Amino acid sequence: MTPSYALNAVDILLRDIMNMDAPFEGKIMILGGDFRQVLPVIRFANRSELIAASLKSSNLWPYFKVMHRHQNLRTGPREEEFSKGLIKLGNGELTSNEDDEIELPGSFSKNEHSLLVNEEVLQRVPGVKKMYTSVDEADCEDGDDVTNYPTEFLNSLTPSGMSPHKLKLKIGVIVMLLRNLYVHQGLRNGIRLIVRRLLNHTIDCEVATGSNKENRVLIPRITLTPSDPFLPFKLSRHQFPFDSHLL
Repeated sequence: MTPSYALNAVDILLRDIMNMDAPFEGKIMILGGDFRQVLPVIRFANRSELIAASLKSSNLWPYFKVMHRHQNLRTGPREEEFSKGLIKLGNGELTSNEDDEIELPGSFSKNEHSLLVNEEVLQRVPGVKKMYTSVDEADCEDGDDVTNYPTEFLNSLTPSGMSPHKLKLKIGVIVMLLRNLYVHQGLRNGIRLIVRRLLNHTIDCEVATGSNKENRVLIPRITLTPSDPFLPFKLSRHQFPFDSHLL
């Protein structure tokens, strides 16, 4: 999903640091993904804009050697239909209407189904569920009155990269960290943590992945402010920096 300009920025940075005129200063860069499934996300972009943002449009792409994967190791014995459907979707083999809209098969899970499954998983995990609610505020830089955005409305929003207003957890569940906290301890954005104790003002977690695996850390509430250009105000949410999806 990395856009081409991000790859170009890394190349420029490495050349500047090492004072060399070679792609990525001669360092080996490894990229992974499937262009049929993880194109850059650009809101309201048309087909040409999405292609222009893709890594294949970067002038660095010819320096990469493409290696193809021939077997999907994450497909179980009852998931062949889903796997084949994804391939057909990526290859443009599914029928679309005049607006390039494709009707997904009923067997495909959507975000709403994912939320239901996650809630079911949480219910099945033994133990007492604890809910942490956030403190939300709106900051209007264009002179708009913040009273136009009541607290109930702010609580209903969950922009990309932000924790939900109601964060439901149990001891033993796995969560994903949404922000860099203590980099030297391996607490980086995207790392998985296992909840060990649910305290009032902090959450005791065990690092589940990386070189700091099994380390115990206390995660505090922090103020999250997403950079969403489509919100007419700046939303600030004081909450634990966890993704609520357990799957």
